[in-house]
Amino acid sequence: MEHHVYSEILEVFGTGRCRVSRIRANEKISRGMRSAENLVSEFFDIRVEDLMRESRGRKNVACARQVMMYLAHVTFGLTLGEVGRLYNRDRSTVGYACRKMEDLRDNPCHDRMLEQFERAIHDMAAQDRIAAEEPDSCGLMSEGDVR
Repeated sequence: MEHHVYSEILEVFGTGRCRVSRIRANEKISRGMRSAENLVSEFFDIRVEDLMRESRGRKNVACARQVMMYLAHVTFGLTLGEVGRLYNRDRSTVGYACRKMEDLRDNPCHDRMLEQFERAIHDMAAQDRIAAEEPDSCGLMSEGDVR
């Protein structure tokens, strides 16, 4: 499942790994990451800004950040260092979060939660791809489209 989701994301977002300074500039990854952050923050009932805070925060904030760092690494294919820079953490902290999430996948409830996040991210990416390929309501293609 995990590899399938990752390959689907690569199909939509591209295969190149980028540096953090270019992550936010890459519109497709940036849009996907923002959507994932909104999804995770809504699920854990926190603000998106809490994910980037330098302080650890409440338990649910720390857990949400670990889930988001795991998704950024596994689903979007960002390196541990890139994820760490995005969330103001050291790459070893990101590695710990990813190992913890992998260990929690042994619990069916946690595994189902992470699968649902991965599926939602995949579905949002597919919708973005479909929206980019569809002509607008007047039947006109966007600038980059070729007929």
